[in-house]
Amino acid sequence: MKNHADQRLRGSFLQTNLVATTPSIGKPQKSIGMSDKPYSFKTLLILYTCAYLPFSLLSGVLVLLEEAPIYMNEKPITGWKGLVISIAYIPLFGLIMAFVNWLMLRLGLLVHSFVRRIAGKQKMVVADREAVDVEKKEHRADRKENQ
Repeated sequence: MKNHADQRLRGSFLQTNLVATTPSIGKPQKSIGMSDKPYSFKTLLILYTCAYLPFSLLSGVLVLLEEAPIYMNEKPITGWKGLVISIAYIPLFGLIMAFVNWLMLRLGLLVHSFVRRIAGKQKMVVADREAVDVEKKEHRADRKENQ
């Protein structure tokens, strides 16, 4: 007889990526909204855009109330025009930050995979070196016997 939690997890609930951790099953579950690529450009773009949204809206309200101007080409802008510019910065900021961060993460993953490959080969080299040392000792012993 199957457990109720097992039946629920095998259904459509698993397919929506909204799975909570179930200690009784002991399998790792996906977190909310994450795909198999944790550093996808789309995810970074959404995160940076949503993170900058409140700051830009606050800046837009302050510009609309003429408390703090926005400067473009060393010219202060206030009022409705400043509010529109402040809101227009939201996707631009998200796009720039997501691209820079995505590029740096890809570079980091590339370096990490390269280092892991070298570390894996290093372990093999150490094992091979031990085998070579044994062969050298045997070869030296053979030389001494032949002389």
